[in-house]
Amino acid sequence: MNLKILIVDDDPIVLYLHRIILEDCNIAENPIIAENGKIALETLLAENNPEMNYLVFLDINMPIMGGWDFLEAIQNTIIQDKVFVVMVTSSLDAKDYQKAKSYSQVINYLEKPLSEPVCTPIKSLPQVKHFFEKS
Repeated sequence: MNLKILIVDDDPIVLYLHRIILEDCNIAENPIIAENGKIALETLLAENNPEMNYLVFLDINMPIMGGWDFLEAIQNTIIQDKVFVVMVTSSLDAKDYQKAKSYSQVINYLEKPLSEPVCTPIKSLPQVKHFFEKS
C-alpha cells in the first residue's frame, strides 16, 4: 500500500487516542505523529517519494502551524495531489466546515474525538478506497 497515515494534533492524549482508533479500524499500522502542521509538512516534503500518498488526520487549531496554514502550505508543492486530508476538530463553526470544503485535499470533516464508527467509512471514500482494497 503506497499510503502513509499522519495524525497531526498538539494534544498528546488526542494523538494517542487517535492512533489507537486508526490502528483498531485497520486504517494505520504505524501512523506518523506530528504535533503541529509545520512538523507534518516537513515530514511530507522530506519523504521525497513520488510513489507515496498521504492520508492526514489534521487538527485546525495548533501552535506554530495550524491546520489552515498547513493546507495553504501544501498548495503549489509537488505533493499537493498526493495528500488527502481528514479534518478532525473540536470546532462546531459552520464557517470552518465551509472553509475545509474549499481545499481539494480535504476529503472529510469529523468532530473530535475519532471513534471506530466514524473512522471505518473513511476506507470507502472514493479518493482513498483503492489504497485499502485487497489485491
